[in-house]
Amino acid sequence: MGVSRQRGLLVLLLSICFVATILFIALEVNQDEFYLLFGLITGAFGALFGIYWMSSDGSQVTWLIGLAILLRVCLIWVDPGLSDDIYRFVWDGMLWHDGINPFAYTPSQLFQSQSLSSAYQGLYPLLNSQDYYTIYPPVCQLIFWLSTFDSLPSWLFGAPLIKIIFLISEITTLYIMSVILQRFEIPRRTILLYALNPLILIEFGCNLHFEALMICFLLMMICFLLQDRLVYSGVAYGLAVASKILPLMFGPFILMYLGYKRGIRFFIPAGIVVLGSFGLMLQGHLSSLLSSTDLYFQSFEFNASIYYLVRWVLASIVGFNPIGFVGPLLSIMSVVYILLVSWSVRGASGLRQVHLQVLLIIFSLYLCFATTVHPWYISTLVALSILSGLRYPIVWSYVVFLSYSAYLSTPVVENQILIALQYLIVAGCLWYEYRSGKLSALLRILNPHM
Repeated sequence: MGVSRQRGLLVLLLSICFVATILFIALEVNQDEFYLLFGLITGAFGALFGIYWMSSDGSQVTWLIGLAILLRVCLIWVDPGLSDDIYRFVWDGMLWHDGINPFAYTPSQLFQSQSLSSAYQGLYPLLNSQDYYTIYPPVCQLIFWLSTFDSLPSWLFGAPLIKIIFLISEITTLYIMSVILQRFEIPRRTILLYALNPLILIEFGCNLHFEALMICFLLMMICFLLQDRLVYSGVAYGLAVASKILPLMFGPFILMYLGYKRGIRFFIPAGIVVLGSFGLMLQGHLSSLLSSTDLYFQSFEFNASIYYLVRWVLASIVGFNPIGFVGPLLSIMSVVYILLVSWSVRGASGLRQVHLQVLLIIFSLYLCFATTVHPWYISTLVALSILSGLRYPIVWSYVVFLSYSAYLSTPVVENQILIALQYLIVAGCLWYEYRSGKLSALLRILNPHM
């Protein structure tokens, strides 16, 4: 038997094991079954790395991408097992159909002040943020509205329709990613690290996180920037911001890269999309969105890094949890660092791979200073990793599942040893990439005097 045939059979065997593992997680594993979940995720990542290594000649890449798409199709009618956000999606969508703006009232306000139908009464106990205004931007709200039409058949209502939209966006993402990889002359098999990444499959295909759409629009933006089609790129950026507000952090980088004159052609269409969509949806309720966002930074803490270190030091001094002022302070520090990093690309000529490394570092800085880092937040880093050549986000997409150990108890209690282990592994990978010279071009941009 030839070597290539042996490799093909091994890839097929690993692919079968990989698909079976992902489907088992999606169908059978609950949020509080950490040891089972992490064991299966370890097996899935092991299979992925084996598939990636065995497909080094690129001959199996096409059908493996097809397998990744087929697996996403299989997940369409699987109920989200590791997240309960779907109930808020349906709640918001139903409100739009009843002529109620979700940004105007919290669920608890509506539940206490109005006579809601039985559909709302059944959903209300399942909501995980009953006292908070919705924080989902216009693109998300539009999809919530589409997925909750009364005329939709029951098998399509809610999550399945959202997953079909995600499927379309993920196929688009894979296509754009392949175009950019070809442009940068990166081996095509690299796309498998995103297409078959267990974090991406579980958090998008099963748990319905809207980073799936945000990533799609961000890659559109990058692709159009490579073609110097600034108006189209600006529209894509605006849609990314209208999907998740986080891409706003890339604004300073884009402005420094394009310069003020060319930046006008980018930011005017982006501004029209953002201001138009938010204005249409918010209808004067901007303060509600801002209040929920402010509470997010001052109340929520999960799987953080720098914040936990600062909290530990200050709590021992002041005697209470200092999140109320430490959270906003770290947010300000992340903004300062993001501005400094963005300033380093001023006057650049032509978008190069190293500039995508800058975007990766910007988002990494944000996560390092954040008070909350849910597993699906790493998905944006995974997408940028594929294009930038840096691989620490791939490792992070695996070890971030250690954070699910918090759900072993009710209420949630985090295992600080596992959290520390996660970040030590990620830091070690970043150090390895520095020592191997993968960061040399990036460091020359960030510090031209090196």
